[in-house]
Amino acid sequence: MRDVYGTGYHASVKASVSPRTTVTVIGDGAVGLMAVLSAKRLGAERIILMGCFATSWPLRRSSISAARPRASTSPSRP
Repeated sequence: MRDVYGTGYHASVKASVSPRTTVTVIGDGAVGLMAVLSAKRLGAERIILMGCFATSWPLRRSSISAARPRASTSPSRP
């Protein structure tokens, strides 16, 4: 888990995520979900998650809802 979280967090920091920014995360795997949580923690106003794991969508949706208190998330399926 440390490698996955570190990668997602690093991506958010390198993208200069800050309050009032909109973030798009492409990929809803483990790293993508960590990028969503990291962007939320850095104060992103809106987070758009794009991915294709339809078989595990309920699990992904519950993970994304953890990011909702401060950030609006917009999950997207192809």
